[in-house]
This record gives sequence, structure tokens and C-alpha cells, in this order.
Amino acid sequence: IKNKKVVAIIVALFIIEMTLVIASQQISKKNGGRINATNSSYEYEDEIDKAMKLFEDSPKPIHVIRDTLLLEDKIALNFEGNIDRETLKKIIEILDQNKLKATFFIPAMELSEEGYKAKLILESGHDIGNYTLVGEKHMEKQSPDRVISELCRSQAIYEKYIGYRPNVIKFNATELTDSILNEASVSGFDSIVDARIYLNYSSFKNEQTAKEYVEQLIGGNIVNIKLSGYLDEIEYKKGANEANNISERYNYNCYTMYKIH
Repeated sequence: IKNKKVVAIIVALFIIEMTLVIASQQISKKNGGRINATNSSYEYEDEIDKAMKLFEDSPKPIHVIRDTLLLEDKIALNFEGNIDRETLKKIIEILDQNKLKATFFIPAMELSEEGYKAKLILESGHDIGNYTLVGEKHMEKQSPDRVISELCRSQAIYEKYIGYRPNVIKFNATELTDSILNEASVSGFDSIVDARIYLNYSSFKNEQTAKEYVEQLIGGNIVNIKLSGYLDEIEYKKGANEANNISERYNYNCYTMYKIH
């Protein structure tokens, strides 16, 4: 995204739209809890076995994305989490009107239950990345076999509903421990996103503060918008130092992250 003023308008309009739907989202969805993922019928048992063997023997390295390393005056725009139909359509409409592209990280089971989301995103020329099976938080606290199992299952679902297996994964509010990095690598991912800056529906007071935020961005910055839920403590702590100076200047809440486009 080369036009920073356009980005400001998009961010501001999105924030305004999210304030209208966030309440209903909080009631209806929490980390995909309404989905019984263990009962899905996708084929993945052989993949899980192979991934576990790799994890125990010799996990391959995985690239950790912490910056876009862009040399041009571009800004990457990404969205993550569950989202309702009308908000998704509004976001895509704004993106398409301004000829902008974004990456959406939506849980695999969310796409399997509401396939129109993948259709809307992909037909508009945007990307979809892996956001794990149900977007569960703090997966670093889970056992390796459970994490690997869920990642392999998620990849099978993405392939069925979007036609390919994403090679990039983004965890929800999860510490990227050595174990998590290895679990992701043996599950077939080339890259993992280390998030630092987060925005959500409460990040800006109004459109003006959103525009002011974008004005201080530089080439290579990445704007990540969380579509549902509140920011987790781990997300706050990661970006607290970088966010303080900006928030004092523009009087808004921002949290630092690095994502991809």
C-alpha cells in the first residue's frame, strides 16, 4: 500500500465499522469454542505421524517474519480473527475501491463452516494465511503432539476450502518458543509471523487519530488489525515500549506487531 492517506481512511472506516459489530461478536464467538474440531472428517492422521517423527528426530528451520524488509514506501495491511459477513464485505469493498491488497488470517474451522468468507477474500485478490484450527490463544502451553495435530488438521481444511495450503502461519496471542517454532516447521510451514503491532476496534478515538497514526508510519511498516476479541496481555507486553511514545503523541492505544502481506 503506497498511499498512506488512503490507508488512514481504510483503518479509520474499519474501526468505525467494528464498533457496530463487536458486541455481537463477543457474545457469539470465543476462540471458535462452538466448534468441535476433533470430530472433523478430514484426512490427516498420516501427516500427523510424519510430523511427530520429524519433530522428534530433526525439525527443519523456519523463517520468522519480524519485518517486511520493504525498500519501497509501502505499508502491509493484515486482518486476523473471526469476522461476520457484513463487516468482511465492508472491508473488502473499501480495499477494492482503493485497489489495495491485504492478507486475512482466519481460523480453518471458521472457513469450513462459512465458506463464503474464503470466496469473498480470494475472488477479490486478497490472501489467506493459516490462523490455526480455531484461533486458540497461548498454544505454547499445549503439548507438542496436540499443537502438531491441530496444525496438520488445519492445513487439510484450508486445502479443501481455499484450494491450497498456506505456507505462512500466524498464532493467536502465543509466545513463539523454540518448541512452537519446531512444531510449526514440521507441520509444513515455511514461515511464522512474530506479531508486534496490533490495532483493534478500540485503537482510535476517531478518523483523525487514525490518519495521524498512518502519517508516522515509514516504508516497511506493517499494520495488523484484530477482527474480534480484546488484545491479550502477551500482545500488549510485546509492543508496550514501542507503543508508548506514539500513544502519548496521538492519544490512542496501539500495540506493536510484525505481520506479512
